[in-house]
Parts: sequence; C-alpha cells; structure tokens
Amino acid sequence: MYNQVVLLGNVGKIRDIQYDAKGMPILTFQLCTKYKYAKADHANTSWHEIVLFGKFAETIISMLQTGQVVFVEGRINYNIFELEGVRRKTTQIRAEIVRIIKIKTSKVKAQEEIAGSENEDKEEPPEQIMQEEETEEIAAPPPIIPYTDKDIPF
Repeated sequence: MYNQVVLLGNVGKIRDIQYDAKGMPILTFQLCTKYKYAKADHANTSWHEIVLFGKFAETIISMLQTGQVVFVEGRINYNIFELEGVRRKTTQIRAEIVRIIKIKTSKVKAQEEIAGSENEDKEEPPEQIMQEEETEEIAAPPPIIPYTDKDIPF
C-alpha cells in the first residue's frame, strides 16, 4: 500500500505551535490549492490542513508566512473524534517535506531590473523576465548511472 500526497499551494492560516502530552511540538497550517478546468471560467479552490511534528515543526514555523508558495509532500491521515456529543471527521496531511518556493512575479522582477538599470537604456519586457525567473528555479536532473546486465538480479 502506498499513501503519498504532493501539493503546491499558498500558505493560509498558520496556527501557533501546540505540544502534546509528551511535550512533542505540533504545528498546523492551512494550504490553498487551485485547479482551473480547461473549459471553465472559474478555478476550484481547495484548503488542506498540513501538520508537522517535532523539531521540523519548530524549525519551519519561523520561515512560514501567509501567502507564501510552498511545496508539501507527505501522507494523508483521516481522524474521527467526538466533540460535544457530535461525531466529527477531519482530513490532514502529515508533512514529511516542506519546501518554500521563492517566486517573483514579472512585475516585481521588472521593477527591480528597471531600478537596477536606471542608467542603462535597455529594458527587458516582463515576459522575458518571467521566463528567466522560471529557468532559475529548475534544478539540474540527477546524474545518469550506467548499469550492466550483471546489475539486474534476475
């Protein structure tokens, strides 16, 4: 069986760190994801509850900000509990990896370029600037490791 969730979205509400009975830190924050259908004029917005534990929770809380774009990888967890006599269900994503994605919009990048090149006559259009920013975020692929028939166990 395999339980893995991968999300890319914007950070919503960040709750304060809480501690369980054993003193383990627990951080919960909301993540907003959007999906736009090809033939529709609107996007479907979903909110996910992300949970982090231990030192990871204590470390990441100082880096998170509302509105930030983050990549989250973890597993889905369903909880059932009773509150004031009412049975409730929750769905949480227990994060194992959280990466903060730094994205500059073309407008911000263009303003920085223009401010940095006031003495120069050359200005780049925003489309080209955004294209450059996207290529900076792409990581190099892992190296290809050659193998022989002797490496295959069957």
